[in-house]
Amino acid sequence: MLIAPPQRRRWLPTPLDEVFLAFTLAAFLQFVLFFLVEMRYLLRIWLVSRPAPRDSDALRRELGTLLTTFCAFRLPPRRRTPPRPRG
Repeated sequence: MLIAPPQRRRWLPTPLDEVFLAFTLAAFLQFVLFFLVEMRYLLRIWLVSRPAPRDSDALRRELGTLLTTFCAFRLPPRRRTPPRPRG
């Protein structure tokens, strides 16, 4: 006697899923655009405030440091202590 495998359900989006997807996409695009515009703004300020680098390697290292610092401040802070139990 053969037992048929369970049928796989097809994922059908509900209207709520479609709205959530639209908001998620809009938020992601806004974040990307903000990041690009803000980075260009910070780069202009940084270039004006710094003296001209001697070579392209120094410029690349300094830009890498600037980008790393900019991205590090955008990350959520890590919790150093465990949360207290509620009671």
